[in-house]
Amino acid sequence: MGSERKDEMLKIFNGRYTMKNRRSGEHRTFEIKTQDKDAKFAAGKRVVALLTGPDNTADYTGFGFVEDDGIVVWKSKRGVGEKSVFDKYAAVLWSLALDGALSPYAEHYDFLIADARRHRPAVQAFVDVLRDKSTRERIRALGMEPAD
Repeated sequence: MGSERKDEMLKIFNGRYTMKNRRSGEHRTFEIKTQDKDAKFAAGKRVVALLTGPDNTADYTGFGFVEDDGIVVWKSKRGVGEKSVFDKYAAVLWSLALDGALSPYAEHYDFLIADARRHRPAVQAFVDVLRDKSTRERIRALGMEPAD
């Protein structure tokens, strides 16, 4: 960690994080969770995993531990001679954490509005704020992508 961050408490919160490559449009979803205290593998440790299958709740492949000073990629997932894709994912996740981009509040929201309420002044004001160019720019500045 950089010297300017030594005194700060860095925390990557448990949860799911989806990152989108703006150039390719591809995305990757990661899960960080604490193993149960009585788990047979890594009891009480925080594990980072990559979504590798179609089930968004069960198809995660673990590849490392989240420690206070970084993400430690498991030996079986490390590259030989050059960095593996898991080494690269760990570096990206950790750098996002250092920049404050991994937050327990970084979530995706959909808003559904009943047709009968669509023309109410409060609903219109809310929609106007979401469509406002400066609001959308602020959302992007936070590293997120506003929906259309």
